[in-house]
Amino acid sequence: MGVSGIDHFSINVVSMEESIYFYENVLGLERLHSVDMGDHTLQYFNLGKGIMLELIKYHYDSGSAAFFPDTKGIYRHIALKVENINEYFDRLTKLGAKITRRLDFCEKLDFYNILLKDPNGVEIEFLERKKG
Repeated sequence: MGVSGIDHFSINVVSMEESIYFYENVLGLERLHSVDMGDHTLQYFNLGKGIMLELIKYHYDSGSAAFFPDTKGIYRHIALKVENINEYFDRLTKLGAKITRRLDFCEKLDFYNILLKDPNGVEIEFLERKKG
């Protein structure tokens, strides 16, 4: 008994169309299947190694949340590993991603990273650890 890994993580989206475009075309994730659950629709993307991103669009309005990076008691972000972060940064910039922290080296954590927000305001970190 115990945790064996991550299956998926979910984002409640404002616009499914904008979110699909962002995750498929801007980030380059593989789009998987979608499921109509009746009162909401699920759209899955492949994050590799059996882990999925699950976008959820409710068919009714329940309002929107706002948070700041230092808000306590909330989910902050997911960090995705990338190879060649310089090329990734150039791609994100060229495609107009909403970058909140430009490519930088974080000395204390020994990796390069970028922070951005998706069309729903959800923060995503991209990082590449130093080799060696």
